[in-house]
Formats: sequence, C-alpha cells, structure tokens
Amino acid sequence: MEIREAEKADFGELMEFYDYMCTVLGEKDFMPGGNKGGFPSADMVEKAILEHNQFIGVKDGKIMAAYISDQNSDETYLTAPWKSDALKGEYVVLHALRVSPEYGRRGYGKMLTEHAIEEARKSNYKAVRLDVLEGNTIPERLFTGCGFEYVDTVEIRYKDIGKRMRFNLMELAL
Repeated sequence: MEIREAEKADFGELMEFYDYMCTVLGEKDFMPGGNKGGFPSADMVEKAILEHNQFIGVKDGKIMAAYISDQNSDETYLTAPWKSDALKGEYVVLHALRVSPEYGRRGYGKMLTEHAIEEARKSNYKAVRLDVLEGNTIPERLFTGCGFEYVDTVEIRYKDIGKRMRFNLMELAL
C-alpha cells in the first residue's frame, strides 16, 4: 500500500470509499440504527484535502484506506483528563481512519496509524488524540497496539450518528 496525501482529483473516489465504509460500519452492533452515513462529510473531506490533512492508502490503483489528521475536535476534548499536557494547537486529532474490509487483517490499519504518528512528529505536535465509539473494539485494539492509551469515556453527539453516544478517548504522547 502506498500512503500519500490526497489531492483534489481524488475527491470523488475518496467519497465513494467513505460512503462504502459507512455502509460496512452501519452493519456493526455498536452503530445505532445501522448506517447513518455522512462521516466524514463531503465538506470535511474537501477541507482536509485543501489543508493537506487528508491521507489515502492506494493499492492496485484504487483507494482502499484513508484518514484525516487535523486540529478539529468535540468540545469534550477541552476538559478531558489527558495524560499529556498538550494544549489546543499542540496536538492533532485523528479522524475517519478506515481500511476497506477486502484488505483487512493485513496490517494496513497499523501502517496508516504509524503514518499519522510520523506526520504528527514531523509537525512537532506533543500528542495524537482520537475517540472511538464504545464497542468498536477493532480500532481500539489497533490504537492500543500502536501505543495509544485509554483516557476516559465521554458522551459526544456527532451529527452523523444523530444522538449522544459513549466514546472512548485515547491519546499517544509524542
């Protein structure tokens, strides 16, 4: 898998990939009411591409993995008991890390996560933070295996889910 920064020309295929992943994740028990769609939104992806925060994994000429790494987070991030002392602007938040199930269990999620960590180090961030929907154990195991630590469980209402849900906050101090 080649990991690279997404370009404007990747937008259509990238949105098809994320829409497909919403369908896949909607079939999981932890997702209330099935596929809610809309995460990440087209606006979020477009902004991430323009700001150089959207990365994709390409294999056999197609996008099969992706993530966004930026400074956007829910307000609960401001009061969580983080392990590092990184203030807003000193940490990066990892969003929408996905690997197509056809490529699962081959280490691609770990490769993406390690890439995101390396990008954060290059930009001199003090920490990488993220949240995982409670019950979504596959990414929790992935992130723990990459050195992230559990911080707290909080309620967050994300528009795409439509109701307050419990999320596990995780952090990797750099």
